[in-house]
Amino acid sequence: MHPAHRGRGHARRMIQLIEAELFEVTAQQMAKRIDPPS
Repeated sequence: MHPAHRGRGHARRMIQLIEAELFEVTAQQMAKRIDPPS
């Protein structure tokens, strides 16, 4: 397999991980906004 090709796949996997973390943080913030602190 071509090294550049493998690097691109790795970068895409890293981007997916970062997007998943961002989505999780955003979901937590939205949940906090919906649930007012008692």
